[in-house]
Amino acid sequence: MLQSLRARVRYFDWTLFGVSLVLLTLGLVAIYSIDLNRGQEFLNFRKQIAFAVAGIAVFLGIALVDWRFFRSMVWPLYGAGFLSLLGVMATGDTHRATASWFTFGGFALQPVEFAKVILILTLAFYFSKNGFLPSIKTVAQSFALFAGYFIPVLLQPDLGGAGMLFFIWIFMLLFLRLPRRYWLILIFTGIAVAIVSWAFVFKDYQRERVLVFLDPGRDALHRGYNVTQSLVAVGSGGMFGRGLGGGSQSQLRFLPEAQTDFIFAVLAEELGFAAIILLLCAYGFLLYRLSEAASRTTDNFPLFVIVGAMAFFGMEAVANMGMNLGLLPIAGLTLPLVSYGGSSLLSKCMLLGIVQSMRIRSY
Repeated sequence: MLQSLRARVRYFDWTLFGVSLVLLTLGLVAIYSIDLNRGQEFLNFRKQIAFAVAGIAVFLGIALVDWRFFRSMVWPLYGAGFLSLLGVMATGDTHRATASWFTFGGFALQPVEFAKVILILTLAFYFSKNGFLPSIKTVAQSFALFAGYFIPVLLQPDLGGAGMLFFIWIFMLLFLRLPRRYWLILIFTGIAVAIVSWAFVFKDYQRERVLVFLDPGRDALHRGYNVTQSLVAVGSGGMFGRGLGGGSQSQLRFLPEAQTDFIFAVLAEELGFAAIILLLCAYGFLLYRLSEAASRTTDNFPLFVIVGAMAFFGMEAVANMGMNLGLLPIAGLTLPLVSYGGSSLLSKCMLLGIVQSMRIRSY
């Protein structure tokens, strides 16, 4: 047993762990700064420290578990995730017209964050069983697995969460050798779903978000206010920022949801472009270490899991930064490992722990 533990420590990817700590630290610094003038005795900052400690423990604990255990639990996990998404629609708390949270005491749980991880595991299991030359049946069945999560999330309605589930499915499909006609079918199906969703699923405020993104001046003092203030914050930070607590946009509350959706703008305003370079390098190293782990695996299930993890972290980071820079519509997506929130942080630490387990056992 001691020899096995030494082997796990030896093959542990300390670079991946260290980069994760860098991102966690950047988030804690930004949240501390936001709390300076909020008069809440640093409540969010103290909660995020607890989340970070729990996340690190989850990361390390799961890394010690053989990844084959998670493969054997795919279907129970998928069922639990599906029931949680239905349950939150029926009994969850509503915030900004979206029923996405279970509240326990002073903490909120967002099932869709864990559903993203479960969908990655489920699709990885399914694709690894069916190989890299799928039939139309394989694609259709993978779509059904995806839709089982996508539809409840879309109906909450959580467009950001639904969009991430869609991107994970599409990105994992890219690693299959799909004939061109399959992609044409998927494209036309996607267009049809988008049209139906726009007409019958989207709320008025969600349609307005997209229209404001296309024309920022359409409603600059209401729907376009968030993006306008975010751009002001990003542009005013300069190279080294205004210093912690010195950002007018975040400290005077001009910047909405500063600790979650717009934490990138807080970092840019108060720590400047230098912090943004560090942030981008950290995400770059994280994705590089994930790709390096994928290159070492000899089993298709870990390969697809790591591909899904790369899609999850990469796209969510791009989407959040794009929102802050006015390049993408506001969709309520967090900056991975940086934004405030226990569900987002813990789910990503779980996924990184599973990847770490796969890397350790690939030698």
